[in-house]
Amino acid sequence: MSTEEQTAVGNRTTMDPVADFLAAFNAHDLDRALAYLAPDYLMERPPGTVIIQSREALRAAFSSLFAQSPTLHVEVRNRFQVGQWVIDEHHLTGANVAGDISDRHVAEIYRVVNGTIVSSCIFE
Repeated sequence: MSTEEQTAVGNRTTMDPVADFLAAFNAHDLDRALAYLAPDYLMERPPGTVIIQSREALRAAFSSLFAQSPTLHVEVRNRFQVGQWVIDEHHLTGANVAGDISDRHVAEIYRVVNGTIVSSCIFE
């Protein structure tokens, strides 16, 4: 493994926190999922529209989403890393948003700094 693939946290790669976050998400383990995020975590949709502005704001959003979507699941179709950026292609199923349960195909770009996800941007 090259040093570019390593974070400041031992031998863990930049991609590990993203994989761990999504494993916790799929288990609907909110506390474990949020443990991988910075307190000032920021989620955006292009072009620069902020939709979540902190880890606690994401807690509120995910808590509601998990309660309404018992079969919610993310399948990672592709993942690659460029420096501190992890780019995922996801297939999201079981999301009940305003009564609409539909599959979604999304790309999400995560920024990981020192083993912590500090931001992400979702493309649909």
